[in-house]
Amino acid sequence: MDVWNIEKYSNKWLIELHTKVKKQKCPFCKERTKRIYSYRKQSIQGPILSNTPVKIIVKKRRYLCTYCPHTFYERLQMVDIYQRCTNSVQTSALTYSAVGFFTLVARLTGISTNRLIRLFDRHQLFYVPI
Repeated sequence: MDVWNIEKYSNKWLIELHTKVKKQKCPFCKERTKRIYSYRKQSIQGPILSNTPVKIIVKKRRYLCTYCPHTFYERLQMVDIYQRCTNSVQTSALTYSAVGFFTLVARLTGISTNRLIRLFDRHQLFYVPI
């Protein structure tokens, strides 16, 4: 990823990222393609830096498979599919939730309490019986 622009406003940081063009694997037929179909900007919630929220704008590409008639978005390492916050925010929220209340952890990480509860329910807890 390339950092395209960083702006500091009075109440938030705004970071714009662009990805590099590379071959992507089609999730339907598993063939590799490099043909670009369209672009889209996705807004992602980043971590809180010194009590200031970070908003990340990622310019994503939609690829067209040349073997089958499907289009698909490129995969990003920093955010899962259908998610609007980074993996680091989710990991830190789960780590904090081990020692604190959901409402307190949600305020510390900048996500909603309901999102934190859904995230907590989605992950399996491993424990050793005594």
